[in-house]
Amino acid sequence: MRYKDIINRKTVRKYTVFAALIWTTFVSAVLLWNIYHHKVVTLEIARNQAQLSYEKDIVYRRWAAKHGGVYVPVTEETPPNPYLSHIKERDITTPSGRKLTLMNPAYMTRQVHKIGAEQYGLRGHITSLNPIRPENAPDAWERKMLEGFTKNPVGVTSLEEIDGQPYMRFMKPLFTEQACLKCHPSQGYKQGDIRGGLSVSVPMKPLWAITNANLKKLVLGYAAIWFSGLIGIITASQHIQNQVERHNQAEESRKKSEKKYRALFESSMDAIMTLAPPEWKFTSGNPAAIRMFGAESEEEFKTCSPWELSPEYQPDGQLSSVKARNMIEKAMQTGSNYFEWSHRKLQGDVFPATVLLSKTELGDKTFLQATVRDISKLKDAEEQRDKILKELEKVNSELKEFAYVISHDLKTPLRGIKTLSDWFMSDYGDKVDENGKEQLRLLSSRVDRMHNLIDAVLQYSRIGRTEGAPEEVDLNEVVAETIDLVAAPQNITITVEDNLPKVLCDKIRIGQVFQNLLSNAIKFMDKPQGWIKIRCEEQGDFWQFSVADNGPGIEEQHFERIFKIFQTLSSKNSYESTGIGLTLVKKIVELYGGRVWVESKVGQGSTFFFTLPKQTQGAVTNEQFQTDIAYRR
Repeated sequence: MRYKDIINRKTVRKYTVFAALIWTTFVSAVLLWNIYHHKVVTLEIARNQAQLSYEKDIVYRRWAAKHGGVYVPVTEETPPNPYLSHIKERDITTPSGRKLTLMNPAYMTRQVHKIGAEQYGLRGHITSLNPIRPENAPDAWERKMLEGFTKNPVGVTSLEEIDGQPYMRFMKPLFTEQACLKCHPSQGYKQGDIRGGLSVSVPMKPLWAITNANLKKLVLGYAAIWFSGLIGIITASQHIQNQVERHNQAEESRKKSEKKYRALFESSMDAIMTLAPPEWKFTSGNPAAIRMFGAESEEEFKTCSPWELSPEYQPDGQLSSVKARNMIEKAMQTGSNYFEWSHRKLQGDVFPATVLLSKTELGDKTFLQATVRDISKLKDAEEQRDKILKELEKVNSELKEFAYVISHDLKTPLRGIKTLSDWFMSDYGDKVDENGKEQLRLLSSRVDRMHNLIDAVLQYSRIGRTEGAPEEVDLNEVVAETIDLVAAPQNITITVEDNLPKVLCDKIRIGQVFQNLLSNAIKFMDKPQGWIKIRCEEQGDFWQFSVADNGPGIEEQHFERIFKIFQTLSSKNSYESTGIGLTLVKKIVELYGGRVWVESKVGQGSTFFFTLPKQTQGAVTNEQFQTDIAYRR
């Protein structure tokens, strides 16, 4: 085995371990992120429940205060309130002889809190720093909150322990209202004063139990994804090692070919010389250059400049001195410049040639290397050139096939897992409990997601390497084909409100833009009668397209993040993750010089906008378009 083979195999193994570590870190990070957000959601639910309970207490409390309290039968649980003895009609007797006593809002609240604690575990307490009733005195946490209300009278939530159990506690100040003065005149309050607070404590134990059950399923799902990815990495590594051996064999063959072509180069008639700024005089020339221009020595050749070895005018009528400087400037800007040129020997004979100027750096110096070929004698060399091009084409084809095989082998183990999961569910599903079936369904869905993710990432990587030339595309046809492709459900209507224009672009790429926008609108539609509308308007030098829907809408804080790859987004009711679809849309639109954005209101739908120049890249030619795409890479 060759030493280079050993080095390559070790490198592949090293990167395999590195990829496995990166994959493990990525899956672990996403899992931890999801666990964190599950806990955040649980705490938010508890906060909302506490605040809702508080608001409910305030509503019936205000109702009772508005009516001066309510009369209830006197029982052991509802004896007359000794703190209302100053009210003349605290106790009354009905015509039928029933004894009733007045229950003020605070009395009612305590009764309701008692029922809530017995049935749901909710704890409520109306309290004050100056209570009329001693039992209403605050505990340590409530006292701290009440003291804080004097500086900042807003609701406060915190996670605390009560009797050794976790509770989400919420407290908000109670302000003195006109109706309150009926029962609290002796305490010196006036309308608008803070006279205490109402606290609500929600038990966290039941909520944590639900969260932990969901987290177990989440961990199993991510474990399946991690294992699937690991199998893919190992399989790809084995395949790459095989490819390394093939590459070494190809490298040996290439070196033999290179030696063969070097001999051809040394025997060719091509002139190679260098030019240095700022005078752009020749600083060197190979023997072929000396012979080509009829110089007696390299020293004589180095006294010349390109325009001194050219006729006064080029065939297009331009001065050789002016055009030569333009060609040099272009080579310095772009790195190289290939063109045809009329040269002149020192003896005066003019001959056609091709010139390749290549920008080269050596240390801190920059110069141009010029390769000149007398194309009057090019015929013999063309055959050799064609052979070289075919050889290079073969190597390029092998590299493309290599990239395809790698992506194919990444998906092969996923298909195997999917097939095995479906087979097991089909043949043994009746022998597995519901939890087992759920895990199999989860495994199958995660494999599908991983497979789609690989396709999406490969698709994403191809953007900017478009090989097809731009063409004038009728967007009416593109949108019609896309609507048929996405196959919207019967409850969703898709309409095109305007006649769409023709634009110069890549038909496949622009179809992907509409497909991703329509698919997203359909995916998140939660209305029984949904609609999607496509429009186009002129905006100066651009066409502005919009895809609107009446779906759930998007929170403004996520307007920018949804166009980034793999982002976790939270809303009031759920947590969603972005995929790669909108990132593809943004990359394609920006490739053509446009931009994309969204406008939305939660509950009222969303509208995605994107623009395209009326003439993409200024109605460029196919060759210019390919050059521009290569530059964007």
